[in-house]
Amino acid sequence: MIRVFIFFAFAALLAAGVAMLADHPGALVINWLGWEVRTSFGVAFIFLLVAAIALIAFYRFYLSIRRAPILIGDTFAARRRRRGLQALTQGLVAVAAGDVESSRKFAKRAEDLLEAQPLLQLLGAQAAQMEGDEEAVSAHYQAMLDAPETEILGLRGLLTQALRDGDKEAAKGYAARAYTLKPQSLWAYQSLLELQCEEGDWDGALATLKQAKKKKTARADVLTRQHVVLLSAKAARALDQDDMSTVESCALKAHK
Repeated sequence: MIRVFIFFAFAALLAAGVAMLADHPGALVINWLGWEVRTSFGVAFIFLLVAAIALIAFYRFYLSIRRAPILIGDTFAARRRRRGLQALTQGLVAVAAGDVESSRKFAKRAEDLLEAQPLLQLLGAQAAQMEGDEEAVSAHYQAMLDAPETEILGLRGLLTQALRDGDKEAAKGYAARAYTLKPQSLWAYQSLLELQCEEGDWDGALATLKQAKKKKTARADVLTRQHVVLLSAKAARALDQDDMSTVESCALKAHK
């Protein structure tokens, strides 16, 4: 609506100007290098107007010629990205379907077409896992730690590998990092708590549980039962060590 109003306003001004020039044609004389040009002001104005329009059109044409390589490059880049995302999607579907050959093929195609795509590492890890290449799986999970979008997935994958290999120390480190990154993540909380309990790190487990209560990671009744169990376990160890003050403190807290 505003554009229509501007157009009619411009047309009205132009018509008024033409009418004024018709009523007062005037005269324009130009002397330059021995040449003399005589014309009316209206003709000179129209000539200048046409020249300005032609100059603007030529300038826009020149800009379009200069921008042509960039536009062509952007078109090819968009097409390449679209094909890469399609390959990525097909690869993830192949992983879900258990198709090892297709997942490997689409993972390679997506890697060739896409540059920095965090989900590429996830597809690569899943494809390598289906082939049983644990070194490649670990490399992909490690690479996922560098991207905020996939860091938590990389930590979960590395945690699973460490538990399978019996490396409890590394598993505890991954679980702690995952829980710090995502305190609302139930699997990260449970993994860290279980590893701390296996080590007998009751103070660490109680600190983890305190954080879980603060972040409401699990249901309140579940956290309360776990709190009682941890206090009882800490009291039992203190009893073996004849630390009666700790036994009494933990027992009273658990009873409460």
